[in-house]
Amino acid sequence: MLFPAEFKSLANPTDEEFAIFTGQAPGAGSVTVAQALRVPAVTAAIRTISEAAATLDLRVVRMDGEKEANDPNHPVAKLLNGDVNAWTSSFELTRDLVTQALMYDGGGLAYVGWASEKPVEIIQYRQGAITADLTAETGEPVYKMGERRISPQNIIHVRGPFTQAPLSLAREALAFAITLNDHGRNFFANGARPSGVVETKKSLGLEGLRRFRKAFKEQYAGSAKSGEPIVLDEEQVWKPFDLSSADSQYLELRRYQVEEIARAFNIPVTFLGDLTRATWSNLDSKNREFLSYCLEPWLRAVEAAYTRALFTEDERRTYAVRIDRDDLTRVSLTERATAIASLRSSETITANEGRGWLDLPQSEDASANALANPNITVTTRTTGRAAEGNTDG
Repeated sequence: MLFPAEFKSLANPTDEEFAIFTGQAPGAGSVTVAQALRVPAVTAAIRTISEAAATLDLRVVRMDGEKEANDPNHPVAKLLNGDVNAWTSSFELTRDLVTQALMYDGGGLAYVGWASEKPVEIIQYRQGAITADLTAETGEPVYKMGERRISPQNIIHVRGPFTQAPLSLAREALAFAITLNDHGRNFFANGARPSGVVETKKSLGLEGLRRFRKAFKEQYAGSAKSGEPIVLDEEQVWKPFDLSSADSQYLELRRYQVEEIARAFNIPVTFLGDLTRATWSNLDSKNREFLSYCLEPWLRAVEAAYTRALFTEDERRTYAVRIDRDDLTRVSLTERATAIASLRSSETITANEGRGWLDLPQSEDASANALANPNITVTTRTTGRAAEGNTDG
């Protein structure tokens, strides 16, 4: 009797599988993805970057020289602004692609189904179902599903700047963060932690020592009993140990590891909840730093991946996917109004462009599309009989 073969991926191994295939116990630089995601700073960094990228609107533009015109009726625009398949929205697709690129060395991968020369659905398989092997000579990726090779036209591939994901490059820092977390849990788990010694003037013997240890733990062990006075007989003396330098600097070490994780993901530490050095004056600059240096490269990578996989070779000459950044750069209404008024006064934008920034309907007045300073009133000099009384030359 033949039994069907079952194939499983080791792209995200458990702690036990990692130890079997590498000969290393998890920890000390060999952190698995599952372990890393249990570090709050890591999940905060990944969620902040991926969800921020996914909340922005996706547009399809037609390029005409240096100008770009929005084309909401293109099949790709309709696909990316709705559900990409029966169970996945475009928000979930972008979020999960960026999440995978942050976590896995192979990057974020999704399969594009085509029909009649246009993409009709996008499916994101479980991690490891689709593989991307880079050729040694040119770095060109070779995509496979199992043993079957897949055309690059059917694959959306989002990846970072290195051959390893940020999570992989930060394994040493993550191992130290996990070690600190374990140390803190063990340090505070018992009130009767090994922080002191009981001296006795007479030998208790092996059996007497066991009974004493059991009674001592029952009386004083546990965080609920922490702080209770220790009562000993006249033959015994309690001598507490002082905290070591590592114990006394525990909070400083944990804060430093949050900063290290922030560096690994190139995200301001304030976005991970550390407001130690945050002030009203530098918080705004940190927000701009997040947009310019952390999020923007990932947005460009997503735009390129969508454009490469969702258009035919001929369409890529005139069409592209663009992500609208306006939602992340918006400030208060007063500041936006001041900026629009200043740009209109300098004849940089038209009235309708300013109305578009405020999500207002376009004006049908012809002057609304003209570059003119609204603060200047132009008068026309009269001629003929009305001008005869004018003595100015």
